[in-house]
Amino acid sequence: MGILPGAGGTARLPRLLGRGRALEVVLTGRDVGADEALAIGWLDALVPADDLLAHAGGIATRIAAMPPASIAAVKEVVNTTLDGSLHDGLTAESAALARLMDADLHREPMSRFLAAGGQTRAGETERMTEIVDGLLDR
Repeated sequence: MGILPGAGGTARLPRLLGRGRALEVVLTGRDVGADEALAIGWLDALVPADDLLAHAGGIATRIAAMPPASIAAVKEVVNTTLDGSLHDGLTAESAALARLMDADLHREPMSRFLAAGGQTRAGETERMTEIVDGLLDR
């Protein structure tokens, strides 16, 4: 049509897909199927329509189990990185980590994580998902 994608298509897509893939998709205007979109990181998951609410609810439940201060800090750092430079993001990350460590909310969950085998070879290769899920259930 002789124009470029609006609504952030040319500004945000390179951050999501990388420069080369974003240029290829935008300049060719080709359709991207669901499987390819998942493979290149454009989508987070493919979920059957009947399972969509349960899938979204599971994600929401898992996030809601995290400390609100941690959720806010993650969102702040991600937004700072996307709005600025990598240096800005790393600076924000360091400051947020220091604030969270000062709040001392991490000590008890981190102790449970280590006691359950976190930071061991078996914990990191075979049981990490199980360990984290178990911690969230408490």
